[in-house]
Amino acid sequence: MRKLSKEQFKKMDAWIQKNARPFDRAKWNYIFNNGTKEDIACEMLKYQNPDGGMGNGFEPDTVCPMSTALSTAEAIFQAYEYGLDCNADWFKRILDYFENSVQSIPKYWEDHPKEAMNYPHSPWASYSESAVFNPNPCGVVASAFILYGTESQRELGYKIAKDCFDLLISTDF
Repeated sequence: MRKLSKEQFKKMDAWIQKNARPFDRAKWNYIFNNGTKEDIACEMLKYQNPDGGMGNGFEPDTVCPMSTALSTAEAIFQAYEYGLDCNADWFKRILDYFENSVQSIPKYWEDHPKEAMNYPHSPWASYSESAVFNPNPCGVVASAFILYGTESQRELGYKIAKDCFDLLISTDF
């Protein structure tokens, strides 16, 4: 495997600085250009809706402005990956979004609401009625509830985590 030359890296950096979404640019700059975690969080918050969930194209598979479970779960993944402050108000609002939007058990949340199909989206980011438990986004939400949630959120997190484990040991997985 070849290494990138300094010139190739400079060209990549220039392209990202000019063309990348500000959120992605903040992540790049954190890794390669002495950017900060705060810059990442600041850019991520531009996608957060008043209900605490993430929308507005945060998860590039759909540009739906409304909050979706998968877009909001992606914010948890990003917070974990970049070591963002999961005790901050914006993260607590994410947890509140998930707690307040539980729809049904065993599914918990629709990946994408039916209304999201009115906006450009990838073929795999489609709405489908399903009552089948899916560990995505449930697993990451359970971890966030357990680690950072209120008492009621931790309780729900443990229930969801049990459902995840039950699925893993079942023959249906």
